[in-house]
Amino acid sequence: MPAPLGAGAVMSINNAGVMVGCSSPSSATGWIRLGASGNKVPLSSVAAGMPSGFVPNQPEDINDFGWITGGGLISGQFYAFLMVPQISLDMDTNMNGEIYKNDDVNEMEPRCVVIDVNNDRDGLFVNDNLNEVIDGTNDFFDLTALVLRRVPSVALGGKITLNASDASKIRVFDDNNESVISPVKGASYNIPLEKITNQELRYSIEGIEAGEVFLTLTTYAPGNISIAQDQLRVYVNVDKLPGNTSEPIRNRICSMTR
Repeated sequence: MPAPLGAGAVMSINNAGVMVGCSSPSSATGWIRLGASGNKVPLSSVAAGMPSGFVPNQPEDINDFGWITGGGLISGQFYAFLMVPQISLDMDTNMNGEIYKNDDVNEMEPRCVVIDVNNDRDGLFVNDNLNEVIDGTNDFFDLTALVLRRVPSVALGGKITLNASDASKIRVFDDNNESVISPVKGASYNIPLEKITNQELRYSIEGIEAGEVFLTLTTYAPGNISIAQDQLRVYVNVDKLPGNTSEPIRNRICSMTR
């Protein structure tokens, strides 16, 4: 916990021990300060930016999640800041069957992740890309792994959202093999708070229809304020690529012109 903040300030601490807001007799405004770049956003939409010359009036503290917490007084008003860890959305962009943190370099233009439309039939009735379920082990091996890394704890009233730019072209399954993004479920998925434990979260992507999709992972502070984001670009290929029919992770890199 940070050192005493003084001036009657009252800080709000979430279950992870992270400062998420504050108040004081002078109706002070709470802030989040992002990363080493010092970008700032208000916890409340009332104020437009951090006052110039802000200096914390006590040493910085680092909590168990690596978040820097602290606060200071300017003209009798209390300000809080913290460093928010990055979040990362990763796929196997180097075609080696593993998902590494340094795969990020290939996740956006001009290179991208390519997956095939899952248009075979591992179930009894319809092609796999036309239903909302995983039809057994063979169907699961037709999906592409997606990993959410560095998932931070979320302040009460905040959320982490996974969004697809076009839910008609892909289907995302969670770790229970339930579809969470699809033409039926919609393009946006709020990750349940009980799953957010600062650990990796694994999902699977199914190609439904040829085209391009951007997947965006966003952390929101209370008040629906975006504080961290990562994005990757997926191209869904209508034709299966040579030699790409039985690998557990079925995606390739492409170079594309638009």
